Amino acid sequence: MEDDPEERRAARRNLIEAFRKSVDPENSGIRKLRRKHECSQSDMAYLLNVSSPTYRDFENGVGEPSDEILLGFARVCNLNKAQEDALWNATRRHPLPPRFAPMAGMRVSDDYRELVLEDDKNMAYLTDAAWNVLTCNDLWASLFRDGPPENIMRWMALSEEARGSENVPNPVLTRWDEEWAPYVLGRLGATYNAVGDRIETLSQLVRDVKADDRAGPIFANAYRMPTPVTGEQGAERQPVHPDGDQRPLRHPIWGDGYVRMCSMEPHGSPLACYMIVKWSKTYRTGRTLLTAEGPIPRA
Repeated sequence: MEDDPEERRAARRNLIEAFRKSVDPENSGIRKLRRKHECSQSDMAYLLNVSSPTYRDFENGVGEPSDEILLGFARVCNLNKAQEDALWNATRRHPLPPRFAPMAGMRVSDDYRELVLEDDKNMAYLTDAAWNVLTCNDLWASLFRDGPPENIMRWMALSEEARGSENVPNPVLTRWDEEWAPYVLGRLGATYNAVGDRIETLSQLVRDVKADDRAGPIFANAYRMPTPVTGEQGAERQPVHPDGDQRPLRHPIWGDGYVRMCSMEPHGSPLACYMIVKWSKTYRTGRTLLTAEGPIPRA
């Protein structure tokens, strides 16, 4: 019997709608402006940090949803493994992939450790899905006054050495509030949206960031910010991942300059990161994207 696309869309819509309506608005962080008996599509869009049209398309079977939306939806709805498999079968025609098991990104092959340690030209480090630093080379270690941090996201988001203060007028992450925080904290929000409370280290980091007077307000809005296309001395960036970003940085030995970041995710360790950081004294212009037809200008 041939598969009927309309029947599949209807089954998908009914399944997702049922899961959505099972969410208790009282316990989901939805603003209590009025009494609600069930979670609306707009409420779910808010909880997933996506636009209402994006969520509406997801529930109505328009297009293929991203991994982040599927994982975030499963977290918000508190789905069990069987329900997650049903969700993935309805949207992707296969059950939840093993690589999205909660702890998969907390284990990384030691082959990546060798790559990091063998790099003697660029700063390099390796983190798990919660940004715990698994290994780094000496060039990257030279960034830090007291040695590499245990968790690079915590350092970037909350450390005075990174972001500066009255006592630290020359931080490592230059123009932290404008050039670093919205995108670093946006990445934290996107990851937490996908993983939720499955990784305690990540959950605690999010709680600490929300409670911080400086990082908290930026975190609250970072994932919803529009993506700038260009900006003065530096805004070729993505709010969700740092790959290809170029940002200002004050190296304690080399002085003021810029870093370009090349990030890679090991396929067997989702959300883990092998990061290469290239430092230069000047801002690089005229960057391109490579394609099979030849290089094209980078937006």
